[in-house]
Amino acid sequence: MSSFPIINKQPRGMFPGKFGGNIWQTRNIDLRRSVGRISLGDKMLILLDDSDTNLTNLQTLDKFIRTNADATDRWWGLGGRMFKSTSSTIVSTWAEDTITSTPTDALDMETHESVNGEQRLVVTRDADIAILNLSGAANAWTAAWWSSTLAQTALTSGKRHPIARLQRLIAVGDVVTNTTTPIGVLHTIDKDDAVIASRITFPTGFEPRVIYASSDRFWIGLQSIFGQNARVIEWDGSSLTYNNEYELAGEIPMSGFIINNIPYFITELGYLFKFTGGSFEPIQQFPIVEEDLQFVDETSPTQVIGVGTYGCKVDRNIVYIFANAPRLSRRMRSGIWIFEPFTRNFYHSMGVGSQKTSGTELDFGQSPLNEVGGLGLARRASQFELVCGGTFYRHYAATPTLREAIWAIQFNKERTSDNGINRGYFITTYLTIPEIEAMWQALWVKFRRFVSSSNSIVLKVRARDPLEGTDSGNQDGDVLQAIGTWTATTTFTSVVPTGVLVGHEVEVMSGNGGGCSFDITTLSATADGSATITVTVDGGIPDLAAAGERGALFRFDNWDTIGSITSTTVGNQRLPLTAATHGEFLQVKVELRGFETEIEEILSIYKVKTKLE
Repeated sequence: MSSFPIINKQPRGMFPGKFGGNIWQTRNIDLRRSVGRISLGDKMLILLDDSDTNLTNLQTLDKFIRTNADATDRWWGLGGRMFKSTSSTIVSTWAEDTITSTPTDALDMETHESVNGEQRLVVTRDADIAILNLSGAANAWTAAWWSSTLAQTALTSGKRHPIARLQRLIAVGDVVTNTTTPIGVLHTIDKDDAVIASRITFPTGFEPRVIYASSDRFWIGLQSIFGQNARVIEWDGSSLTYNNEYELAGEIPMSGFIINNIPYFITELGYLFKFTGGSFEPIQQFPIVEEDLQFVDETSPTQVIGVGTYGCKVDRNIVYIFANAPRLSRRMRSGIWIFEPFTRNFYHSMGVGSQKTSGTELDFGQSPLNEVGGLGLARRASQFELVCGGTFYRHYAATPTLREAIWAIQFNKERTSDNGINRGYFITTYLTIPEIEAMWQALWVKFRRFVSSSNSIVLKVRARDPLEGTDSGNQDGDVLQAIGTWTATTTFTSVVPTGVLVGHEVEVMSGNGGGCSFDITTLSATADGSATITVTVDGGIPDLAAAGERGALFRFDNWDTIGSITSTTVGNQRLPLTAATHGEFLQVKVELRGFETEIEEILSIYKVKTKLE
């Protein structure tokens, strides 16, 4: 007999390889809520989208900030245009800003000093800098503050122009051109609006992509122009030149955050780097690292898709990261990831869905998303609020239907009108035995007694490595997936890859029914990777989307369902394997459904088939 979790009922995941920690993969799982148990996570539901009034121009919101620069204490969101909430509550009604001269090419924003009794909001644009609430223009936009009021040369068009504030000093990233070689620079604006253009000049071949400020330092992430590793520049804001320069593995510093005055950065290769005093060292990684994937668009390698500049938020000692999984990743899913710096636990916790808070339950998270933006986090008394901006596939197809949205957290414990109902799963690492090979016989599961009759736990196992693609164009290790269309809640049509059989699992990755997993009960013909066939599954998706929005991305794998737990009167149950499963290891997939579903322990029962002698 062997057990999971292995040590002190403390789940550890996700780590590289098949045996690191004891959790190999998660989707919509919380490892912190109930210490000693693995819990079903919360989820992100659409708060508002581009179909709502005053949001027809909504794009992916890259940053959220709270200020009273227009004389009202409210939240602002930036995504090309400027959007704002109706109150100081981030989870509220939003609308596009309609103040005269509001920017329509906004790139980044920061508050800087105050006037007229309110803060000022500074917004970098494509070639200029705008400001809201200038002396003599109370609560109004000055669209060309940089070029007119401050009388500076226009910023270089087509660049990101990141902005950050260290105490009372603003820093703005820019690029100046020296013949054919761009040179990155940093402009500064002090508390009196005195400008020093090109205050800091960066190494040739690099341009500023992100800027973060700790208590006494700017940390500037430089993107390589000529294929070199990225750089992080440390500057105290007063020295004549920058203090130090550090190298990161990867060309693009996508995102970063500060914890306890220590900076962390994430590159397109999927590594999380921590500043250790003399260098930045990788301390964790997204699963794509060992899959030889990167956070770039398959069809446009220069387009970064992984984590937005402000896609990380720190809440005490927990980091929330809004990440987009590459379409071909086996172990990664899009949504809100949690990173715990002290335990190094790193896992997918909340899916980002396609339904509104008051709408029909269509799915439990989309992966991949089309684009991910920023995170906004707020606390009101004991209330925790989390929002994010991005673009998802309303209809996943060769020609998809996209929709821009603002999502807000919906707690899994919320049973009113089934608002918090969710589905998620975790997969164990490879459970091994001290002998050569075993006949795995049963699993004994200990769990929290169900709080709702809607709850269930589904257990699946395999004693073989995952399915891999064999059709033309596949490479070793490729996942088996295909685009399809739901024709009913239990049937869809698709060109199903070769090797998929009745009894295998299909997981809906994105589109109608995202986050659901089923067993295949019928195939209308043998799957050959070329012919469109009909697939029938057990259970069924929660709801069938409107006609024209039923497309989905389906993932196929060799999981064997051994049973479901539905009783509300017990806290443990033995699930026998339908037939003795022979293998050198056992991998278990546990799907949690409903409200506040929690797993405490899994005991695997086996007989030794081949002893080590």
